[in-house]
Amino acid sequence: MLPPGTVAGREEIARAEDQGLDEDDGQDFTVEVPRDLRVLVVDGAPSALRTRDEAFFVEAALSPARTGGRVAPTVLDAEAAVNAPLEGYDVILLLDVIAPPRSFSDKLRALIVHKGVGLFVSLGDHVDPDAYNDAFGDLLPQPLHLIKTAADPASGERKEDPRGTDQAARFGVVEWTHPLFHIFSAVDREGLLGARTFKYALLKPDPTGASRAVLSYDDGAPALVEGQRGQGRVLLYTSTVSHAWTDWPVRVSFLPVLQQSVSWLAGSLEEKAPPPSQVGNDRTVIAPQGSRIAAVLGPSGSPLQLRREKAAPQAQDSAQVQLSEPGLYRVQLQPPTGPARIEPALGFVARLDPKESDLRRVDEAELKAQLGGAGSAQVASSAQAAEGARGTPLWGSLLLLGVLALLGEGTLTRR
Repeated sequence: MLPPGTVAGREEIARAEDQGLDEDDGQDFTVEVPRDLRVLVVDGAPSALRTRDEAFFVEAALSPARTGGRVAPTVLDAEAAVNAPLEGYDVILLLDVIAPPRSFSDKLRALIVHKGVGLFVSLGDHVDPDAYNDAFGDLLPQPLHLIKTAADPASGERKEDPRGTDQAARFGVVEWTHPLFHIFSAVDREGLLGARTFKYALLKPDPTGASRAVLSYDDGAPALVEGQRGQGRVLLYTSTVSHAWTDWPVRVSFLPVLQQSVSWLAGSLEEKAPPPSQVGNDRTVIAPQGSRIAAVLGPSGSPLQLRREKAAPQAQDSAQVQLSEPGLYRVQLQPPTGPARIEPALGFVARLDPKESDLRRVDEAELKAQLGGAGSAQVASSAQAAEGARGTPLWGSLLLLGVLALLGEGTLTRR
């Protein structure tokens, strides 16, 4: 099993020794292995009937069978979570919990702001808007205003009463380019847009203007709002993650959105291996904040010449190198204290231009296009003809030689 983080490797193809072009028979690569995520799920409305439990659908979405074992969820009820240690978790989900004491909120705030822990908050019958605003303060992307009932939530279970389902809210505006939703193709979007919501919270305006609604209902009210708090991210969902207020959790679109939300809150969606470069080009390497580029080692292991530009005092250190050969390039970082070390996350590969390995015969039309097109060829021919016209013709030279020969013969005859 590969360790989490950036892992380097090399692939080679078998060939006969007399085939030539040895340089492109092997290729180095880097790949990002996702790290495992520790997730705390705080169930504010536990129930002996599992399908009525607020955390039932969340647990199902984050189960090892559906995440490949990459997510390790721990489920606690709200009372147990208040006194439980929160350190060590990447994401914390608060599902319809009663407004917690200030000590819990302060502990949560420190982890989000300074440690980059992600927070997901969903609502329900245990949520009092004023108490939530007092308990969480500006941790919420937007303050809660009041709970709106668009239709009787029980109407979603009574198929003989279509009036309630017709009055239910549906998702109207979706930021399809957002990491939470870009996974949906055009044909899959109906599974999200068709979800019905019977109750949801209305929000007050964000006094800072920094929050953003990535999902809204058809009446314009925000459904899912994101915010940045220090190093951490926060998502506020204005309805329930059970089918107490909505039928979204029983639709196929709920599971991938929740999984994407957890990964996005943890910052793991941005953890990707650096893209490869092409031999002959330059590459700029940027050090993490607080460290410095000590050296860039080429495929042979020798350090490359670093070109640095003057930067602002607080700017991240960077250096530019020229890539002269294919292979894996490793970066040495110099931390504020201690010796320099190799940083695998900054390693990258340089590859040959694939056109250099293409031995197919060039088509005549393509060759003309590369040389400037047929019009260029005609211009060149005309230029050569004009140059020939300005030069001395061949028949004129031959005539001159003939005249000189006759004159020479006449001189000899007279003698």
